[in-house]
Amino acid sequence: MTVKDKKMPVVVTIFIILIIIAIIVSIGTRKKKKSYDNMTAEEIAADIEAEINEMEIAELSNLKERDRMERYVKKFIDYVEDKNYENAYDLLYDDFKEKYFPRFEDFTKYCDTSFPKMMNINHTNIERAGDNYVLWVTMSDMLKGKDSSKEMNFVIKENAIADFKLSFSVDTASLNNTDQDTQNNTNSL
Repeated sequence: MTVKDKKMPVVVTIFIILIIIAIIVSIGTRKKKKSYDNMTAEEIAADIEAEINEMEIAELSNLKERDRMERYVKKFIDYVEDKNYENAYDLLYDDFKEKYFPRFEDFTKYCDTSFPKMMNINHTNIERAGDNYVLWVTMSDMLKGKDSSKEMNFVIKENAIADFKLSFSVDTASLNNTDQDTQNNTNSL
């Protein structure tokens, strides 16, 4: 056998191995692409929501603590601005809800009377207290300008990335007004 004859089986073997690797990579790539053909609308929505949550977790995990806490407060504020009160209410600590907003309706009334329709938020300070973060903000109504600003603080407990609960400083005067409105509405029934 000549050297040329010995190289031929080696070259053929390497070529076959490369073809097998290309086939495996091609099959692996096809598996990564989602097929929604045999899924219901609810299953598709749940799958897309799960993918969005995974992307959010990946993005949040690259942020510093302060940036994550600011993002959590922004998420709450965005829900309130969009009047997506159910999602905002779900972000609150259970004890906080029980103390200040035992009924969902109490929370929606408070949001309608105490939060501006279009908020401008300036994060002024953050401190960590054990497992909790306290974030101070200056909130103003974008339609009314700086004269409408008020100081608030949010307490955030991060259980894991993108898994958090929060509370905020409640304007008890506004809270009392919503309680009074609720009592007046109940008495008029």
